Amino acid sequence: MYVQQLETFIWVAEAGSFGRVANTLFISTPAVVQQTNLFEEYCGVTLFKLSNRGVQLTPAGHALYEDGKKIIALSNQALARAQQIEEYSKETLRIGTSPIFRARVLIDAMTMAREDGLPLKFEITNLVAELS
Repeated sequence: MYVQQLETFIWVAEAGSFGRVANTLFISTPAVVQQTNLFEEYCGVTLFKLSNRGVQLTPAGHALYEDGKKIIALSNQALARAQQIEEYSKETLRIGTSPIFRARVLIDAMTMAREDGLPLKFEITNLVAELS
């Protein structure tokens, strides 16, 4: 839901080294450098200062690092929420009934569905309560 290069940028910022991130991701150091360079081009700002001790964030890089962590967290939350809603809607069988109806047939049907291994959740609602 966000550019993968944002995540690589954050890993480099936290590790302070392209090489450490490359080892963690099991890819080459030049691949990490290329991803970071492409992300800098995409953003239009310099994100890192290079030194013999590794990399350090520029002020613009630091701001993007802080906001980028929030973007990734929010993106992950949004995706998890959507997946949860999708899963819930697929597996829930809602049945409306009234106090007059004998619910035994519903209980028998639910028991048979569970015995068949169907991954269903059942919700039996009282129509009278919902109408009032």
